[in-house]
Amino acid sequence: MSAKKFNLFDLLIIIALAGVIIGMAFRAQIKDALFSGDRVQIKAVLEVESMSNDAAALIDEGVNLYVFKSGNLFGEVISAEYTPVFETVFVGDREIEATSEFYSSAVIVISIDGYTKDGTFYTKNNDMLLVKSVFSLITDETFFTCKIKSLEPMKNP
Repeated sequence: MSAKKFNLFDLLIIIALAGVIIGMAFRAQIKDALFSGDRVQIKAVLEVESMSNDAAALIDEGVNLYVFKSGNLFGEVISAEYTPVFETVFVGDREIEATSEFYSSAVIVISIDGYTKDGTFYTKNNDMLLVKSVFSLITDETFFTCKIKSLEPMKNP
C-alpha cells in the first residue's frame, strides 16, 4: 500500500479555496474598498401612481426597500405622503370621477447609500439612479412600482 504524500500542488489548492471562501465572506467590504466613486448619502423622491391602501399602510418611516429583481437593499424610507386616486364611476349613463376607497398615489422620500461617478448617482449595488427611472421595489410585506422624481445628495446634519 502506498502512502499519499502532501505536496506543493495540494497546498496551492488549499490556499486558493481559503482565498475564495474569505473573499465571499468579506465581499461587501472588499467592494466598498475598491469602487472608484465618491461615497454619498442620496435623497431620492419616488412617485407611485397607484398602490393599494393596504400596501400604503405598510410603507412608513424606517422601512427598508429592496430591488425586486435582485433583492438588494435600495434605501430606507424617510417619509411618505399619500393621496387618494380618482376612479371613473358609472351611475346610470353618466360618468363620475370619484376618489378611490382602495387605491392611493404616493410620494415617498428615501435615503440611499451610494456613490457618484461622473456626475451620476449609483446605489452601493451598482444600480444607476436617473430621474424618471422606474424601479419595482419590495419590503418585507408588500410590492410596488415607482418612478424617481428627484435625486440629490443629502445634507450632513
